[in-house]
Amino acid sequence: MLDQVNSGKKFRVINKGIPGAKSLDVVQHLEQWLDEGHADVAVIMIGRHDPRSDFIPLPWWYAWGTKMKTAGLLNKLFHSSQDYVLEKYNKFFESSAKFFADRGDVHELKIKADPEKNVIFPATSPEDTKLILQAKFLIEEKKFEQAQEILKYLDTKTYANKSFELKIEDMLGEVEYKKKVGWYVAAPYEEYMEYVRLSSAAIYDERSIWNRIHARWCNDEYIEDVEQQLLQLYAKAEDKNKEFIVDFLKTCFDKVGRQNKIIYYYDLVEKIYNKGINPVTQENYKKIIEILQKKNIKMIFMQYPTVDAEELEEILIPISENKSFILIDNKKIFKELLKNNSYKVYFSDDYGGHCTALGNKLIAQDLAKQILKIYN
Repeated sequence: MLDQVNSGKKFRVINKGIPGAKSLDVVQHLEQWLDEGHADVAVIMIGRHDPRSDFIPLPWWYAWGTKMKTAGLLNKLFHSSQDYVLEKYNKFFESSAKFFADRGDVHELKIKADPEKNVIFPATSPEDTKLILQAKFLIEEKKFEQAQEILKYLDTKTYANKSFELKIEDMLGEVEYKKKVGWYVAAPYEEYMEYVRLSSAAIYDERSIWNRIHARWCNDEYIEDVEQQLLQLYAKAEDKNKEFIVDFLKTCFDKVGRQNKIIYYYDLVEKIYNKGINPVTQENYKKIIEILQKKNIKMIFMQYPTVDAEELEEILIPISENKSFILIDNKKIFKELLKNNSYKVYFSDDYGGHCTALGNKLIAQDLAKQILKIYN
């Protein structure tokens, strides 16, 4: 994109992002990356918080599920037999599951509940995870009847499994009816409100999936009633639950296209979530700036499109020399766009930190303009 908008100097971009990493990981590798790439400019975008010790670790099957899916698709390129692909896929899963079980990581997935704080963590067994991944894989292979059959064996008593079952049903529905059913699946109002009552629980790892479960039943007919009931829960909830409730309301109103409400809850969830940048992350920002200034490298900082840039600026100014950095306010750009377009046009998840291809392109275009200012 830099080369497209600039007819003179040619640029080489080195992407050294670590999705989900601690800021310390960036600090530890930064000098090596800079030396290898002979960098002139460094663009830094780190989340506001490093992982907290009281959060459940990311489920082991999440990363490995992606690898298994890739392995299955690679096999597909060389073998036309569905049975062969599925057999290889299952063997790959079983070997990785055994590896993690031997390490003891699977025990982290057991339910951890604190009734006094009303916090629920989902649990998924290795066998259930295998069924979920098989069902998704079969859907991609257009083996819809087989995918539906697998779901009969899934234990849906756990919250996580129920969420996956509903999500897979939606995927099957989209194909069956030749249209994007998405979350528009009808259900009795009483059944919907039962799920609303569950929303006072903070479900960390499955947050985005649970928003989808709730929003499946939300429509224009009773969205205001749902809003009022949830706001009553909101008034009594702890901060971690408030964020979940408000984020869900934003999802609901986005589904039915209420732009004014989307903006309202978009701002509200940001106010709840932004309680100051984590001290650990702040300290590592200092270390990053020290390294960049020592090497005389230009600095560009930006945040996720849902996070205020001013908060980051307050931290950066005291620790950088003469405000020797560029700060990009992605949130300001996206907030204007959301006035006329749906949230899902720009964001690929309900949490709002991760973008669609269009959202990423908008961030890249603005970033390219800022980089060119350095060279002009």
